[in-house]
Amino acid sequence: MVIPAVDIPRQSLAIHFSQDDLTPEEVVVMVERLVEEEVFKSVEDVCRYLGVSKSWYFALKRAMKHVERGGDLPVSTLELVERTGLDELKKQELVELLKNAQLPRDVVREALKEVAENPGEAAAIVERHILSMPKHVSDNTVAASGRNTYILRREANTVEFTARSQNQTLWTVKIPLQDLHVVRRLWQQI
Repeated sequence: MVIPAVDIPRQSLAIHFSQDDLTPEEVVVMVERLVEEEVFKSVEDVCRYLGVSKSWYFALKRAMKHVERGGDLPVSTLELVERTGLDELKKQELVELLKNAQLPRDVVREALKEVAENPGEAAAIVERHILSMPKHVSDNTVAASGRNTYILRREANTVEFTARSQNQTLWTVKIPLQDLHVVRRLWQQI
């Protein structure tokens, strides 16, 4: 199949976008260049061609201004920070707090929702979410803290799942290794 020369820029963008091999910065630059070179009439046309919303593109573009100070934060996290509607100083504070947190996207989303409701408590909210994440205590033990402390310890043929409040054990259950899907369900309910 021969692609007409006028369609090469469009096809190139579509291929790169579908293979997800462009950085967010490259997506923004490429979209703006294709509009500037009049391959597309507008950013809206590019978004329609790619099957993405223009609000997604503009949120990505706004998030790009935080990239330098965001370090290794994923652009998706920067985009969530941008969508909080907080002032620029609060956004910078959030980016700094999240830099070394390595929180999953759903946890970041939940934390930022809380921060948007109570911006003055940003540091405490993010810290609480960081502390609630599971951490390896040893080779066979993982723990997470929230209202209680939850500990998963792998033994020979079972996994011991324990809940503690301060230094008191609330409950312990041993689950056979072949039933680990139960452990996953329990952990997700914490």
